[in-house]
Amino acid sequence: MIREIRITDYLEIYNLCCQHGYPFTKKQIKANIETIINEGRDKIFVEVNSNDKVIGYIHLSPYKLLYFEPLVNIMGIVVDEKYRRQGIGKRLIQSAKEWTKLNNFKGIRVISGNQRKTAHIFYESVGFKFEELQKNFKMFF
Repeated sequence: MIREIRITDYLEIYNLCCQHGYPFTKKQIKANIETIINEGRDKIFVEVNSNDKVIGYIHLSPYKLLYFEPLVNIMGIVVDEKYRRQGIGKRLIQSAKEWTKLNNFKGIRVISGNQRKTAHIFYESVGFKFEELQKNFKMFF
């Protein structure tokens, strides 16, 4: 079953982030979930099992550009490694598509690291088209 994220999901989200190699602490994950929920701009959907345990999530963030139609970025999509290849990722993408259309955005964009070959295969299997190689620049303060 897919539902919106709750603050109380933070431990399962932390475990999923660890599986994906994201090194944030439980406290940081919980604080970020609280901020995202309270700001109300982004949307996070989770897939839960029959015990209401989070086994996957997708984080969506709207963005508007001066030179293009408004889109939604997938900021993260992770499915617990024990539950992969069971259609959960496809259901999360479907929820993203429905939310995107309902909120009048024109499409979804996802940026995926070059090393994530299986993720690239998944994205193409659910309808994404590869467009361009880019370099990713960051500046931290």
